[in-house]
Amino acid sequence: LHVRVAREHGLATPAGVGVHQVAPGSPAAAAGLKVGDVIIGLGEAIVSTPDDIHRALTRATIGVTTRVRLLRRNQRLDVTVRLAPLPEE
Repeated sequence: LHVRVAREHGLATPAGVGVHQVAPGSPAAAAGLKVGDVIIGLGEAIVSTPDDIHRALTRATIGVTTRVRLLRRNQRLDVTVRLAPLPEE
């Protein structure tokens, strides 16, 4: 997370992962994630880097609903997302 973005969200340090794209029809879109959100938690895991998200998703079960903690315009929000496999290319 860029230092400027961290400051915009009221974070003392650049921790979290910025959302740069949300695919239409994806579980993220269905959960209400938006470009500009900053993900700070996934399930019980704290998210500071993209690797943190990857590790949390590796341990998660497809089809299960999990909580995503995020920042949006200086507000902390919790949304739920149903995990799904990646679409085939």
